[in-house]
Amino acid sequence: MSSGYTTDLTEGLEEALRVAEESMYKNKLDRKIEKITKKCGNDIDKLIDYIINENLNKCRIDIEKIVERTKRMELIYAYNSLSSEIDVKELMDEHSTVKTKEYKIDKYSNRIEKFRKEAKNKYKTINEEEVEKYAISKMLSIGNFEGTISNEYFQSMEKKRICENDNYELLSVDISGLKHINDTFGHEEGDLQLQEVMNRLKNILEAEQVRMLSPIVVKAAGNCFVPIDSLNKEQRERLSKKVDRITDDIDEEKRLYVNHNIAIKEDYIKLKKQNLKKKNVDKVEIKENTFDILLSINESILKEKSDNSKITSSEQLKRLIKEQYAAILNNDIINASLNKELITYKELREKVDGRFERIVLRDQEPSKEKLKEEKLHIIDKEKIPDLEK
Repeated sequence: MSSGYTTDLTEGLEEALRVAEESMYKNKLDRKIEKITKKCGNDIDKLIDYIINENLNKCRIDIEKIVERTKRMELIYAYNSLSSEIDVKELMDEHSTVKTKEYKIDKYSNRIEKFRKEAKNKYKTINEEEVEKYAISKMLSIGNFEGTISNEYFQSMEKKRICENDNYELLSVDISGLKHINDTFGHEEGDLQLQEVMNRLKNILEAEQVRMLSPIVVKAAGNCFVPIDSLNKEQRERLSKKVDRITDDIDEEKRLYVNHNIAIKEDYIKLKKQNLKKKNVDKVEIKENTFDILLSINESILKEKSDNSKITSSEQLKRLIKEQYAAILNNDIINASLNKELITYKELREKVDGRFERIVLRDQEPSKEKLKEEKLHIIDKEKIPDLEK
């Protein structure tokens, strides 16, 4: 978790938000540098290893879970084929200019101005101080995306009402791929794509005539949920199929990937009976705890789905490779080494690609003959596009 703050509100909310965001960016960067330096020092090989491992984790590739050696070799061969298409020098030039982006406050300015107008239209005799209070309270309670609310607002204002409902289910959504869009196209584009997912989710629910019991609740940039009326099995399956395909028609370079789960009260009752080893569960207890348990069930299932996500196409793997190179090239020590010509781009590429292969095969040490055999076997079968864990 990262944070930033300011105690100076004399220049207005927009300026305070900008200062707090800059403070958060600096704190995050300082912690990241401290963590990497503590672990790797000035050793370029260690730095590369660390960054590759971190990037594999972020892309949810768990090497330990790829048990079959042939699967690891497929990953290596595809990596080597695709990385040859990337111009490291060009990537370096591209990222050096955007390395330290100032946070854009346009969205804050537009939103708070909208709430100021809303206050004046709603309350004709409202004074300027009350307008500002209204706008700030809206900024703190409404979600960052149109038609959503924040988790804090839901917990304090909506949750009690939901818990009084006897028949509801909880749809939770986990969104991944935001870092790639933010790093490649900027945070503004990342926000646009997240807003698109929220809009599409709402449209799907409306098209399927599923009543939302609250607006969509955003817990974090890639995590949201919405309580809905109870569905029958057929309705639930139809809804799930549509949510699964929610971003399928978006260009892969800007596509966010969605996992979801719908938890129902029967899941909770079944879980409770298993834990307590009894046939009947107190109805009052069920009512009081249903929401929290359903949310917990969803988060557990979504974590497992997320951990088991696979890179299924050469485009996605190419995205991973680009992000890995960008992370390595944005490292101050590696940057300095390139600028002082302590290492060339060619040497860096050889180091990175060589170490990727060693990391993937770290607990399996084959003979050179075996390695050659496996590479030829994979080339013959042309297994680059579809990779499995």
